[in-house]
Amino acid sequence: MALILLNRKTELQAELDQLKKQVGNGMSDQKNQFPSVNNPATPRNLLGLQAAPTLTGAYATPQLAGFSPRSLDASTNPSAHPVPDSSHGNILHNNSQPSTTRPQTIQDVVVDAQDIDGCFELFFERNLPYLPIFDQKLNPNDCHGASPFLFWTIVAIGSRRYSKDPTLILLLAPKVLELAKTAIFSCDRVLPTIQALVLLCTWQMPIDTLQKDVTPQLAGAMIQLATNVGLHVYGSVQDFTRVPLKYDGQQRRFRTRLWSMCLYTSQRVNNSRGLPPLIFTDAYSHEGYREDPLATLPPTIRFQRRLNHMLSEAIVQIDRDALSKKPDERNTILGPTINACLSRLATLSAECPTKQDQLTLRIAELQVSACHLLAPSSTIGQTSLVKMYDDACAMIELASELDQEQGMAEYGSTSVNMNWNLAAFIILRVGKSRAFEVLDLKRGQRCYFSAINLNKRQSVRSDDISSRATMILSQLWTSRVVIKQPDGTPDSLWLRCRNRLGVSLTFDCFWLWRQEFGGQPNPYEGVEDEKAPSAVKPVPWTSPSTDSVNMMMGIGWSPDTVFQDFQWPIFDEFLDDGPFAAFRETGLDYFYLNRTGNEVQQKVIIEQLKPATKFDLAMSIHLRDSYGGFVSLIIPFLPAFETDAPWFHMPATCHAECYLRDAPLVH
Repeated sequence: MALILLNRKTELQAELDQLKKQVGNGMSDQKNQFPSVNNPATPRNLLGLQAAPTLTGAYATPQLAGFSPRSLDASTNPSAHPVPDSSHGNILHNNSQPSTTRPQTIQDVVVDAQDIDGCFELFFERNLPYLPIFDQKLNPNDCHGASPFLFWTIVAIGSRRYSKDPTLILLLAPKVLELAKTAIFSCDRVLPTIQALVLLCTWQMPIDTLQKDVTPQLAGAMIQLATNVGLHVYGSVQDFTRVPLKYDGQQRRFRTRLWSMCLYTSQRVNNSRGLPPLIFTDAYSHEGYREDPLATLPPTIRFQRRLNHMLSEAIVQIDRDALSKKPDERNTILGPTINACLSRLATLSAECPTKQDQLTLRIAELQVSACHLLAPSSTIGQTSLVKMYDDACAMIELASELDQEQGMAEYGSTSVNMNWNLAAFIILRVGKSRAFEVLDLKRGQRCYFSAINLNKRQSVRSDDISSRATMILSQLWTSRVVIKQPDGTPDSLWLRCRNRLGVSLTFDCFWLWRQEFGGQPNPYEGVEDEKAPSAVKPVPWTSPSTDSVNMMMGIGWSPDTVFQDFQWPIFDEFLDDGPFAAFRETGLDYFYLNRTGNEVQQKVIIEQLKPATKFDLAMSIHLRDSYGGFVSLIIPFLPAFETDAPWFHMPATCHAECYLRDAPLVH
């Protein structure tokens, strides 16, 4: 027995000595390959999480032995899941070495190891193919040690569809955004911060109003951080650091890829929201290189970089050559300018590496084509209207196909909803135009309803913007309001909102909905049309259900109007199943219920309380003015049981609050 124990001890000692030797060699290799950890420009291989090579920007953080600067060379086909590279045994990912994930805490929320593993699994298997920023599955413990911000961003995105705890995304979303604020202003861990911002700009945290959308701010910070550490430069990064750095082809490939993703992500953010397009000058487009700087990029990333650059250039050209001109000249030039831009975009159709890339190309074409509506409808040719309508249908059909094949609505980028909503609104408004006789209206109806279902599938919260869009699209489809020009001429293509470029139609439809179904006043009231004679007063248009509210449709090219926030009242009757069925809430935002002329709001709240009571939903009513009488308005819809105090004893929970100090607060 003693001999057996002695032999076993000898074997263990030999294994220990071998491990020490391996660790010593590994540390020696790292010291030779990377600058000192005190170097402000040392990248922390993490960031290679991506697995990044030595990059400027990850300041004062220890080197992670668990990450290798290799994984940038894997395929980026969105239809295939990322496959770990077993040739590099030093990458600590869940498929190579056994590792016990540790529970983590963010502020006052503790997330256990099982939930972390589940969210990581969902992110890397279902979300990542839509934005191939990593090539291999990361080890949660190492990721958290390298960058808590990046770690919690991955967990939050994965939690969007984590069925074992559907409340996790609701808890994590605001806390991740708080982490973003801290990370943006930190001089440490810049590279993982950039990667996390790319992810947050692609998968927006759930919000209930567009006013709370901070994605453009995150995108702006992302691109500035990237340029500040020299990602926009192809070649040596010595100009962006105060200490000597070793630079090689591995780093160059990593920098090229990360910069490309930052670039086209920020362009997507602006273009999908109708914000000024971003065009950057970088060193990658310079001439004279011995090799093509973009040759090592995966096909999808290379295609997206080119597509979004061409789209941004097209929008700039439309604004410069047409929209900036005087009305008569603008109306003449706009159509040909748009058609020229569409012709250039069409040349990319044969280069799409994947079906997902085909969708983004259709989206780009639709954003350009929708600029036709910025001119008076009389100047828009019927051919252009028919093509716009068909393109909108084709875009929604392709999105629905991708959703059926890959679950795109649930796992793809959240920003795509702005684009299928734009397509739906084109179908709605062009379908009621003078060109309706030559349109395939049946196809349009199918596609419109598909857009509603896509929003429904994308929603993760009963009151998020995707959920609200289901109701907005549904109610606008049934609307009988006749849109008129200021002179009273019926015109379904007439836009009051014209300052959001190709997405102006979307925001114009939002205001139509708010006026008819939300009882809001016309924010453009009193703003004359640019072509109306000064002596002629604009003619108001009214909805049959809002006779008491002046809803004049006159507009100007640049209306001097303060835009109100998009706090839309909503009851999503489409979310009858799914993990959030037990957490549904109908949020009702109303302004000044007691003001003269707001009978419409009172009617709307009654209509929405009926289904809320029927389906036993929680109700949250936000008031903007003192109005004690609203209690008597809603009490009939709150059935009592075993008591005469129905307000406090009802199947659902009702919470009403007012934003003014002197207003009643009722629970």
